[in-house]
Amino acid sequence: QQPDVQFRVWGFWNCPPPLGIFQVPRRRLIDVDEFGATFERCNRTGGWAVKVHRVRKDGHYHHGVKITVIFAIEPGDPALPPHVRGSLDHPRRWIRCLRAVGTTTNIFRDFCDYVCTDIETNNIPGTDFHRVFIWDNLAAHHSAYVHNTVTGRVGPSSFSIVPRPPYHPKYGPIEYKICEVMEKIRLKKEEDWDLNRLEHEITLAANQIKRFEESFIHCGYHWN
Repeated sequence: QQPDVQFRVWGFWNCPPPLGIFQVPRRRLIDVDEFGATFERCNRTGGWAVKVHRVRKDGHYHHGVKITVIFAIEPGDPALPPHVRGSLDHPRRWIRCLRAVGTTTNIFRDFCDYVCTDIETNNIPGTDFHRVFIWDNLAAHHSAYVHNTVTGRVGPSSFSIVPRPPYHPKYGPIEYKICEVMEKIRLKKEEDWDLNRLEHEITLAANQIKRFEESFIHCGYHWN
């Protein structure tokens, strides 16, 4: 690794916001990422064992047809009862599916505003007083428009942004949850799905996965 990347890793774990997440309680973090869902990506890749005969594998092969998904998760607040939204058993998650290729600054800004507004409207005392977004280094994430939308709010909650170190997806808990979503889709997908059905199933799968806190702990976020 280059020295500047090593320094970013050190600062991420050893400095407070906005440089890092040192001593930020895990429950205050929100991890955000995008992923593309294509019919090709949703085709099953396993389960075929015939070696002697040709096998025709049914699936979608519509090149260029893509849904861009923006996804955000929180670990959950251990102080909340298990049945309450925002608890460890029912952590909040935010998802947007777009018929677009890639994420523009305006699209990402609108998604961040949607997340922040939900938190401000449904404020959890103690946890939502200060929330810290972590995300990767996509260009759209670093625009002044996004930064001002997140950090310049006047309301019951304040928000900070801490970019994750470049080239270190292992520090992104959401990466594991995206894999869970896509695995659910692969196991369920049928040949006659269209874009509407794919979008519906992505949203459904994203709302079904649980226990986000375990992924945050696995990635090294140990401050309670």
